[in-house]
Amino acid sequence: MKEPQQLPVLALLPDLVKQLETQAVVLQAPPGAGKSTALPLYLLQKMATQGRIILVQPRRLAAVSIANFLAQQLNQEVGQQIGYQVRQQRRAGPDTRLLVVTEGILTRMLQSDPELSGTDLVIFDEFHERNLHSDLGLALFLESRQLRPELGLLVMSATLPAQALASWLQQQNISCHVLQSEGRQFPVEISYQPPTAQQPWLQKAVQVTQQAIASDYQGILVFLPGQAEIRRLQQQLQGSADLQVFALHGGLSLQQQNQVITPLPEGQRKLVLSTNIAETSLTLPGIGLVIDCGRERQAQYIPKYRLTRLITRRIAQAAATQRAGRAGRTGPGACIRVWSEDDWHSMAEYRPADIEQQDLTELLLEVAVWGSRVEDMAWFTAPNSGHLQSAKDTLQQIDALDDQGQATALGKQLSELGSDLRGALTLLKCEQQQRHLLPLAALLVASIEEQEQRDFHDVHSALQAVAATPQRWPRTQRRWLYWCARLKIKAHIGKWQARDLAWLLLQMFPDRVAAKRASGKDYQLATGAGLIWERDSMTSADWLIVVQVTFNERRSDGIIRQFLPLHEDWAAALLGDLTSVHTLARWRSDKGGLEKVEQLRLGALVVSERALPGEISAEQRVQALLNETQTRGLQIFNWDEASAQLLRRLRIWADQQSELDVSDDWLLQNLDSWAAPFWLALRTRSELSQWRPHNALRQLLSYAEQQRLDRELPTHWHAPSGRQHKIIYQQDGAAVVALKLQEVFGTPQTPLLAQGQLALTFDLLSPAGRLLQRTRDLAAFWQNAYLEVKKEMRGRYPKHPWPEDPEQAQASHLTTRALKR
Repeated sequence: MKEPQQLPVLALLPDLVKQLETQAVVLQAPPGAGKSTALPLYLLQKMATQGRIILVQPRRLAAVSIANFLAQQLNQEVGQQIGYQVRQQRRAGPDTRLLVVTEGILTRMLQSDPELSGTDLVIFDEFHERNLHSDLGLALFLESRQLRPELGLLVMSATLPAQALASWLQQQNISCHVLQSEGRQFPVEISYQPPTAQQPWLQKAVQVTQQAIASDYQGILVFLPGQAEIRRLQQQLQGSADLQVFALHGGLSLQQQNQVITPLPEGQRKLVLSTNIAETSLTLPGIGLVIDCGRERQAQYIPKYRLTRLITRRIAQAAATQRAGRAGRTGPGACIRVWSEDDWHSMAEYRPADIEQQDLTELLLEVAVWGSRVEDMAWFTAPNSGHLQSAKDTLQQIDALDDQGQATALGKQLSELGSDLRGALTLLKCEQQQRHLLPLAALLVASIEEQEQRDFHDVHSALQAVAATPQRWPRTQRRWLYWCARLKIKAHIGKWQARDLAWLLLQMFPDRVAAKRASGKDYQLATGAGLIWERDSMTSADWLIVVQVTFNERRSDGIIRQFLPLHEDWAAALLGDLTSVHTLARWRSDKGGLEKVEQLRLGALVVSERALPGEISAEQRVQALLNETQTRGLQIFNWDEASAQLLRRLRIWADQQSELDVSDDWLLQNLDSWAAPFWLALRTRSELSQWRPHNALRQLLSYAEQQRLDRELPTHWHAPSGRQHKIIYQQDGAAVVALKLQEVFGTPQTPLLAQGQLALTFDLLSPAGRLLQRTRDLAAFWQNAYLEVKKEMRGRYPKHPWPEDPEQAQASHLTTRALKR
């Protein structure tokens, strides 16, 4: 075994081994400390165990490169003591004691063997990345550990708050110790070069990179948000003969990614243009300078589309620290941040966890297959509840979950197949119903997984291109051959028709059927969401299956990127299994009454309809009123003063001390529960527009809550003068009462509402009813502004009292003479 370098983490390792004998450990160590390299080998030698160690990595390239490095340190081939397993690749044998895996592989291992037989320790490395599978893997592992309490746990991170993670583990009844390594192996000098006010950041990045190329750095790493920026920067650079330029991103094959981390011959310099894939666990040989543009792509799930969009956002401070650390892995380095030091202070400390903002469909299915419920499991960050509901809707639509939320036989098959959920669904249904199309289904799944044909708008044309010239699409071809072998079918595709492809796509994307709107230009998805063309329409078809959608932050609707037209002559037959019949009442015109119709619907889309005779039921009439309100919004109601004031009081109350939700969104989404029960007597849209929501809103509260609301946020204020004055609750949350100044004499401090959380705002009026002062601080008013008001008003209104000490004076709305009677 090679002698280890003097890495900072080495000082902690004897204590780490001792602590792991009795409890879990959270280790925080900065980039370059050796936690992914020196630590696993030390544990392999020193731990008194014969079982296997699993080292979990968030990225395939990191898993493979770490396994190779560790094997080299032992002067062995990968697959002996050190092995790895990533998607489609496994190099491990019976003697493997340290297995490096990706997070998804750990999930598969746990699902097939919940006790992780033969394993003594699981190490979660780079846990700060907070990928979906890292959070899922840890949640499953904690339940697995209940079966085997002796199973060791080590969670490692460069930037995640170790104490917070340890405290959470202790809340799960897991004894936990925290270790922290304070130093990195080599120093990194950080400087800031922000763009000018009128300069685009990418232009500044080109300028900084060009200056770096002219320097004597042997290796330069530039962090950019995505592939588009990598291409644009590369096009604008002027290179040199001794400089090799590499792109590094998740769209490359593992072999292509591996070329980037391979050392260059002596005398050659390297420039790597990378996404955030290079942030963690990778040592890029010779990198001495990092140029950080401070931006990244973040995946954000949009439930109404059941799609994920990529948005460009500022990175978090933790990510910036990680990036800078790439320059200090093999020697002293430098990091130039293409942003200002002030920007640093405005950055979030950590990036949001994926479980808060990504699609949770596969996570929910894995939990169901595991035999548990999401709400019963331990999550370091709670899953997004709205995304969970969307995931449940999707899984139940494809029959992967039953009504109780448990995994069906189909759901278990989908989980075992190990593909993207929709791809797995297509392959299984094709195998069961249209087996002769299975090679085409495998090609479709491979194409969508590898995304090499993004520039094709028509997916039929894209697959024809792959079939005709497979050598042009090597990743798609390899993935297709993998699926053919996995499905045990011949790797040959005969002729196919667009209708065949349409059937496959409808198995994959039953919610991506779109119909042309009445305008004749844009489309509506079966989910109800809108779609547009970025430029001119690319087809005249009334119906589409939409395969790819992108999003522009300046537009509310998604942009169609890849699709398949659904031709009229076979669309109806293909859509038949996805449709359902609905009988409803609908308005004839803006002023007309209701008519009874039967609609054949696909989600929000009407495939066909016909008029029906007969009476319209009360239920159908109420549903028509609900639809009208959903279309026109809450402003359709008669918001008289009592209703408007009650809603504002409820919102103030909810914001300050209640879990009640009375936002516009909630009220619109839940009309059937709070408003519709009061509509049984309504028959027309005119009557709906006259309906006052006051009583319905009040019934959102129990009787006790109504009493409490009236106490804490009353409709009137009882002034010291003895008179009642109406409190006007405003949109901004202020509570305002208007009354003559003399009526608040004897009130030294501003009264507080809502259990002391809301100060009453006074509009203090002259005897003639004109506004003198608005204040939320009576004490300050008496000490300051009152003296000027008294000086000016006493001569104008001599019949009214203007005492020297208003805080002790008698309050009244009467004149001085009337008070003396």
